Amino acid sequence: NGDHHMPTVNNGTFLIETTANQILGGVISGTGTLVKSGTGTTTLTGANTFTGAVTVNGGILYANAANAATNRNFSYASGVTVNTGATLRSNGNSLFGWDGTQEKPVTVNAGAVLLADANADVGLGLLTLNGGTLANSGPSTAYGSWRFDQATDRIMVSADSTVSATNVKFGNAGAAIQVSAFRNLNFTGTITNATSGGVSFLTKTGSGTLTLAGTNTHTGATAVNAGTLRLTGSLGNTPVSVADGATLTGTGTVGGSLAFAANAIHTPGNPLGTQTVTGALSYAAASRVRWNLNSNSDAAGVSGRIAAGAVDITSGAVIDLMLEGAGSSTAFYNSFWSQPRSWTVMTGSSITGGFTLGNVSSDST
Repeated sequence: NGDHHMPTVNNGTFLIETTANQILGGVISGTGTLVKSGTGTTTLTGANTFTGAVTVNGGILYANAANAATNRNFSYASGVTVNTGATLRSNGNSLFGWDGTQEKPVTVNAGAVLLADANADVGLGLLTLNGGTLANSGPSTAYGSWRFDQATDRIMVSADSTVSATNVKFGNAGAAIQVSAFRNLNFTGTITNATSGGVSFLTKTGSGTLTLAGTNTHTGATAVNAGTLRLTGSLGNTPVSVADGATLTGTGTVGGSLAFAANAIHTPGNPLGTQTVTGALSYAAASRVRWNLNSNSDAAGVSGRIAAGAVDITSGAVIDLMLEGAGSSTAFYNSFWSQPRSWTVMTGSSITGGFTLGNVSSDST
């Protein structure tokens, strides 16, 4: 263990390979790269200017600049990669500074963690989660944990990954979470508004799935532009729009309005259970509701259901009846079907219009 001032490193690789904990207070400069290995924790406190890449292969690399607002550990680095079993931790804005203009690409691979201290409020630009986790180390209430402030900022998900960080902020409607096909981002943390009073937004792109499991309170627009948003937690008073070809599913609560464009898909339940919409709910012509039933029963909880405020269904909106989903035991030869049956698909403070019957699947047999 110790506190050391390191010399300038002009070129080549600066390799930190230790099982001990140490503090490096000097400035790392030049065009070389920084590689952290070993199980120990290395804390960087200098305003580094080196322009090579940063790779964390083991232990913890802790960006803890003496003045996090001005002394940025990696503002000039070409990019940062955190590999399996390793953690990159940031205090304040020690990674790239406060102004949101010097963020560099960060990749967090499977089994790796990108960690913010409590109330660190760290700005990120392009974050690729390749099976890794974005987290924070404690309560994050005053400032937040991670910020995405620019229209070009992205969370790119290339393998199933997790965001457990609380108080994540997307300060620009152009910033987005992009999930690749057949991948899922399990967002168990929360999205909140900016501390200064500005709103946060949520834009979902990519053909994969974003699962929101936390209690999100942002009030800027939520746009599902592609793929699937699975809501198992809640959204606050945010207007939610689901675009052509995109899907909203789950059993959570939408605290604002919810609008489906033509060819957008609503699959209430997950696939079973009730999805609640506190505000107005609207379906454009050619939008689709996919209603699921998974057993020979008309009891509560065996199908998907919608509970909403005022509902407006434009002529040409479609409802599909899905009877053969995963885990379904629906069988038309069962005596249950020997008489007419009914289920409640939707309730609302008012319902205007109606659906056209679309596809009716076969039973599960």
